[in-house]
Amino acid sequence: MGGMIGAYIAAVSAFSAVNLNFVWLPTTIQWLWPTLIGVPLMMMWIRSYRKKFSKGRTIKQEAEVKIQAEFAE
Repeated sequence: MGGMIGAYIAAVSAFSAVNLNFVWLPTTIQWLWPTLIGVPLMMMWIRSYRKKFSKGRTIKQEAEVKIQAEFAE
C-alpha cells in the first residue's frame, strides 16, 4: 500500500510543480504540498489496516466471499 501511494504522491508532486503555477507559493512548497498531505494520510491508512489485522483476523474473514453454484440441480 505504501509503495502505491508513494508513487501517486510522486506523480502529483511532479505534475503540480510543472503544470500548476501558484505565483503566491514558493517553488519548494509547490513540490512538497502533495507530500505534506499524502504522507500523514498514508500513515493513518496503514495504521488502520495493521490495527484491523492485528486482532488475529484474516483477509478471508474481513471480506465476505459468496460462491454460487453455476449448475444448481
